[in-house]
Amino acid sequence: ESKDPENEMIKPTINGMLDILKSCVKAKVRRVVFTSSGGTVNVEATQKPVYDETCWSDLDFIRSVKMTGWMYFVSKILAEQAAWKYAAENNLDFISIIPPLVVGPFIMPSMPPSLITALSPITRTESHYTIIKQGQFVHLDDLCMSHIFLYENPKANGRYIASACAATIYDIAKMLREEYPEYNVPTKFKDYKEDMG
Repeated sequence: ESKDPENEMIKPTINGMLDILKSCVKAKVRRVVFTSSGGTVNVEATQKPVYDETCWSDLDFIRSVKMTGWMYFVSKILAEQAAWKYAAENNLDFISIIPPLVVGPFIMPSMPPSLITALSPITRTESHYTIIKQGQFVHLDDLCMSHIFLYENPKANGRYIASACAATIYDIAKMLREEYPEYNVPTKFKDYKEDMG
């Protein structure tokens, strides 16, 4: 967590996005495929039964509740919205791909935040349970292939959600229990109904 999220995370993310796009325009890049976030689509007080690429998360709700990851959500929403505006004003072929929680192998020296969240039933990191109580996941390999497909497909435009189905915390826990029985993954989660569908 930051003591000054506006200046330490949110504004630098927006400015960094715009600097990249300015460089792309200057270099006459043909197409930009931006990695957005599921957090730009479905974070709001009342969940809808279905979300699509036209949906945007509620910034006022996120800023008021300040849930786990709130600064990330705000920075990704504002950076993507600024990117769409800049791309339209500068005739830049811009596409955004919206991944939910990304799981799979990683090459970073430490575990990525999305995996920390996805593995929270194993680590018992309860503050992350709200993120995966019901959500979507994508494997890193599938996400990489989606980027390539969107870059190469001349008809691609707009925003694309990279998720096929939803899973509850109980679905994730069941999968983790079956795959990694040595970790004694819980079968019950306080404050979460087993049938979340």
